[in-house]
Amino acid sequence: MKNSPRSLVDATLSRADICGDVSMDDVHLTCPALVPFGFPRIFVMQNRTEAIRTTLTELRVHADAAGIRYLRIVVEPTGIYGELFLNIAKSMGFATALVNGEHVAKMRVLIFGDTGKTDRRDAEAIDAVVASGRVIVDRRRSFPEIYELLRNWGSLYQSGEDRLVEAKSRVHRSLRRLFPDFDFSTDFLYGPSGLAIFRATELDPHRIAAYAPGRLFERLRKEGKTLFVATHDLSCVAADFDHAVLINKRVIAFGRPQDVFTEEKLSEAFQRHLFVLPQGTTIVGP
Repeated sequence: MKNSPRSLVDATLSRADICGDVSMDDVHLTCPALVPFGFPRIFVMQNRTEAIRTTLTELRVHADAAGIRYLRIVVEPTGIYGELFLNIAKSMGFATALVNGEHVAKMRVLIFGDTGKTDRRDAEAIDAVVASGRVIVDRRRSFPEIYELLRNWGSLYQSGEDRLVEAKSRVHRSLRRLFPDFDFSTDFLYGPSGLAIFRATELDPHRIAAYAPGRLFERLRKEGKTLFVATHDLSCVAADFDHAVLINKRVIAFGRPQDVFTEEKLSEAFQRHLFVLPQGTTIVGP
């Protein structure tokens, strides 16, 4: 003989549970305590705002006729599918609670003798789990609708920002691995210079590899781009740039590379860490 969920809730307690199985589009409800007062044993409504409000209003009317003052909505924690239903129920003065999905699955086997899942069966299985006393307190924070919407939009915006940062980071890491000799610092990569490189090469690896840094800078300069590059490669500056700034904690010199990279100014910048050899000096190894 198959077990069956409770048929009635003691109306003298002035309370009843409305158990529902929530899916993306529909909600299957059961409330045995209200069946004798005209409410169907299993009722299906759309999981949409207007349908939920209309149904909950009808439930309240039936409960008032039965002398039941306390109504509690009980569902499985189904994430976003159940949020609308629970939030509207709370706003209309209903209590809310949850049940464990594993308990519902096991109860379905006890009641119906098989593991087959249907929304109609789950509503009755949830009701039986509630009757056994295994109810989880709904501790979700509830906000007025306008603040709830703002929180959701804020989360959506933040999620988009996080994905954008993640995508930029992946591009950055890949470019640094492919072209370690190029300056792909964050400020460079996503600033005017980096965007100019994107437009010049369309991020085609073959095009980028075809350009040595000097040739790339030359092309950008011909397009009227102003490039600011920080480097320790003095020969690169002398060969590829029109102006240079020599800095060591302060600006030591500014002007054309040949005027900046003099022995006096280089010695002031690098002090004892630089050896300046006269032009034409021959270095003989051991």
